[in-house]
Amino acid sequence: MAAISKYASSVSDGRVTVLPKFEDQTHRKKEPPRKPLMDKKSKKRVDVLRSQLQRLRQQLSGARQQNDDLQESKEIAQQIATLEAELKSLTDTASPNKK
Repeated sequence: MAAISKYASSVSDGRVTVLPKFEDQTHRKKEPPRKPLMDKKSKKRVDVLRSQLQRLRQQLSGARQQNDDLQESKEIAQQIATLEAELKSLTDTASPNKK
């Protein structure tokens, strides 16, 4: 008995009918390449801002638990607000379709 490939189908009387071979991508409509939403510099800056925000939030949590210096927690909160505003401006300019 002959081996049947994945492109062949057997018929009941023993004959093998070979089906046409199609490439995987030939029947699909090709999409144009997508433009990146952010350039590398902006992505890097967003990553840095997120890590700084995480660190500052932890510092703020610790400063609030200690209650030693109220001015310190206010300064950290102000830094967090500044970084959040910068992060928001970067992400809003990167995706103009958002409302």
